[in-house]
Amino acid sequence: MSIALKDLTFSVRYMEVMDGLLRERGAPLSALLDALGLSEAQLRDPRQTIDGEQYRRGLLAALPHCLPGQPLAPQYLAHVPLTIMGPLGTLIMASDTLGDGVRALERYVGLLFPAYAMRVESLRDEVHVIVTRLSDFGEVDDLLTEIVLGVFLQVQRFVAEPLSDFELHFRHGPGPQAFATADPMVRAVHFGARVDRITFPRRLMAVRTVTGSRVLQAELTRALDQMARQDGPAQALTQQLRRLIRERMAAGQSLHGDALAEALGLARRTLDRRLSAEGVSLATLASDARMTLADTLLLTTSMPLIDIARRAGFTELSNFTRAFKQRFGCTPRERRRAS
Repeated sequence: MSIALKDLTFSVRYMEVMDGLLRERGAPLSALLDALGLSEAQLRDPRQTIDGEQYRRGLLAALPHCLPGQPLAPQYLAHVPLTIMGPLGTLIMASDTLGDGVRALERYVGLLFPAYAMRVESLRDEVHVIVTRLSDFGEVDDLLTEIVLGVFLQVQRFVAEPLSDFELHFRHGPGPQAFATADPMVRAVHFGARVDRITFPRRLMAVRTVTGSRVLQAELTRALDQMARQDGPAQALTQQLRRLIRERMAAGQSLHGDALAEALGLARRTLDRRLSAEGVSLATLASDARMTLADTLLLTTSMPLIDIARRAGFTELSNFTRAFKQRFGCTPRERRRAS
């Protein structure tokens, strides 16, 4: 279900991107202020927020000042520092490895950029960062998705060795000013994909950062967890267990409850009791993880259905088809065909 733009809340700092683009082109700031319905003082106020409709109008206000005949998203991205995501951007920089930063992004992106959801899946020797837009931004839908995926490329500035073999996959088609880059870390850009995603070799998750700080990482994680608790009931163990299940599935390890409890340093009965307090069960989390993995494989690979069923823990294709339809409302074959 799409989230109405008026129900989204962003920090006004995201408008610094459009502010910077207008200044570079020598355009008056009034074009942005009029679109947002804000004063310049409000635009500079760190407490100021905007909704999704204002965000859309901000993107549109800068559009006439982009250079013609050139890809649009890189012109916006030239004014996007990673720190524009506030404490999450800083946490990514403070992480020990690229993998730590990617997992932090997956965990907290909804707090600071609620227009998108993100999940990370390890498939064979590749990592897939799958991005799902949750709201309709109209004529700037494709542009915003290109900006969101393009921001990811900025991690090259904060790691200890050159990154390579990244691929960007966009669901939309290649328009006249669609995303393009000469960045050496990007091997290919694809259009007409089944899902919006970034893929890169799994080995790169171990690349260390040059800006890591374990103290700052712990401090920012606590601050973001506090923000999450203010947004809703704490589900810390559920989130931790979801990540653990995905990691163990990718490594071909057991999802038995005792093994999961041991990996978390908990007794099995304690694990079950705490999950019950958070309103979930181990069986439900494991089933969700299997179905999510199966859906990812359907949308991102041409793997035969029987092989996908086995990767999801089913020995019979009929049982897998039944479970998948119960979860998603369509069969695996229908899901692949519709995408």
